[in-house]
Amino acid sequence: CSLMDFKENPGLSAAIYTEIIDTELELVGFATYDRKVIKVNAERLAEANTQFNNSYTSLIPASDISGQVWTYTTIQPAGDWYKKGFNDSSWPQGQGGFGVAGGAHKFVRTAWNSSDIWLRREFTLGDLSAEQLERLVLKIHHDDDAEVYINGIPALTLHSYTTRYLRLPMLELAKASLKTSQTNLIAIHCHRSGGGQYIDAGIDLRDKPDSCGQWGYYQQDLNRDCKVDIDDLVALMSNWMSGIE
Repeated sequence: CSLMDFKENPGLSAAIYTEIIDTELELVGFATYDRKVIKVNAERLAEANTQFNNSYTSLIPASDISGQVWTYTTIQPAGDWYKKGFNDSSWPQGQGGFGVAGGAHKFVRTAWNSSDIWLRREFTLGDLSAEQLERLVLKIHHDDDAEVYINGIPALTLHSYTTRYLRLPMLELAKASLKTSQTNLIAIHCHRSGGGQYIDAGIDLRDKPDSCGQWGYYQQDLNRDCKVDIDDLVALMSNWMSGIE
């Protein structure tokens, strides 16, 4: 369970993540031990704390909203399985999410209990502006490792597992391949290495424009949602594991 889980679910009134003042053993606070020196920009810190109210519009729904139909297989497919021209007519269809129900995996509609699964889903975007296309994010819940492709182009490589749906930025080449008012393809390979298993995804539009107020983006805001949180740590680790600087 993470601090973000408490934020997104009702019932928590307050939480302490670390000391806000330096201690005799740790110098990680906002102020020195004697409270005489404030070590952070108080105005910028206040501004950052106003950015936790982002909203999103679901464009390509994930299955936490309603069951979405994918074609899938648990048998290793041909090498170009993630491309638009691949013939998946022999694959069965099922509603997401895919996995074994239990724990954090609340939306299983199609059983998947083998080590690997490959998924394909076609979708059509509406008439979006270039600025709106820039604000598209991948919404995904994966357990364990996942490779995501958009129109045959790598969009994300994700390691380990999540306990909830995260909204993460797509790689720019994959995002640039999206076509408005045309058929697009999202393809996913998920590998289970142990424990639970689950995979499902969609695409959301971040409602807030890309500004984040007078301060703009923080350098650590890797997924550009106007806040620095655990989703940015996930993005950082995913990029590092993928060799992306």
